[in-house]
Amino acid sequence: MRACAQTWERGGAGPYAQLNHVLTSFPGSLNAGPDGVILGRFGWALAGVLTNLYSPGAQLGFVLPTYRMRDWQRVYWACDPTACDAQRFPVLRSGNGVVLATQGNFWTPFEQGAQAGDPVFANPANGAASSYDPGASCDPAGGYIQTAWIVTRGCGCGEFARISSYAKGIFNG
Repeated sequence: MRACAQTWERGGAGPYAQLNHVLTSFPGSLNAGPDGVILGRFGWALAGVLTNLYSPGAQLGFVLPTYRMRDWQRVYWACDPTACDAQRFPVLRSGNGVVLATQGNFWTPFEQGAQAGDPVFANPANGAASSYDPGASCDPAGGYIQTAWIVTRGCGCGEFARISSYAKGIFNG
């Protein structure tokens, strides 16, 4: 098993690329699901519960931290040894209040990297960002869910890319 690299916080900035122009659900109106929720990834909210697992009819958004990332009573760090560079990621414990951003500019890791101008897709199994839909070539319906975000600053494998829900017109005419 590879050692985990704790790179999520980006020098304390967390997922925020720009603090203005972030539209969110009402803080406290959502709680982390029974398995917790991974912060800094996409998530789906339904009936007051937010998870990283897709659910039909649920509201898609970007999961934001509401607590200090080092508060072990609310957040713990998990590791995916199969991921590129085996990065660690913060998981908000079940039942804690969480915020879902429906628009904004954020930093999030891309397992396979991304280029500026790429659309952003969410993995329905865990909310991870992807710059392509791996199911689209085999299944016309696709496997991942396209989001309102686009990559504005690219990255390599397992690194952080900047995404924005406001820049689509710049890249797509």
